Amino acid sequence: MLGLVQYVQDYDEMLPVWYNFRVPVGSRWYFQVVQPYIKNWQVLICPSDGSPYAGLCSYGYNCDYLGYGSSSSTHFYALAKVQKPAETVWIMDCYNACAYSPGRWIPDATNSLYLRYLPDSLRHNGGVNVGFVDGHSKWLKSNALLMDNSIWDRD
Repeated sequence: MLGLVQYVQDYDEMLPVWYNFRVPVGSRWYFQVVQPYIKNWQVLICPSDGSPYAGLCSYGYNCDYLGYGSSSSTHFYALAKVQKPAETVWIMDCYNACAYSPGRWIPDATNSLYLRYLPDSLRHNGGVNVGFVDGHSKWLKSNALLMDNSIWDRD
């Protein structure tokens, strides 16, 4: 979270996108662009992450609403456009570096992709560490996170 907040301060209050195919390899992912602030690759992997997708990043970015970077929403979002920063998910424990809102996956829980983008509540006692756009973090029960689509939307 601290790396993301510092990035936003240095880049005129613009949030990084999850993945930006328009920039050179090595600085496309959100966790790569904040690396100069973090200066530690190990912090990106939760010590409790035993998922089959571990190794890249244990923290998923809110791809649906805060900038995808590789689809139709390739623009960056200004921090000021986030109407409820203290209530909008930015990153969270996840099986992948991208986290999608529950509205996208809940109807198709049998889909194998669904499992990749779920909050990883198995490693933290049925809950998830969540970082919000205003910079604060807290632990939420997975059910609360999955049933409340409003905390995913920037508007």
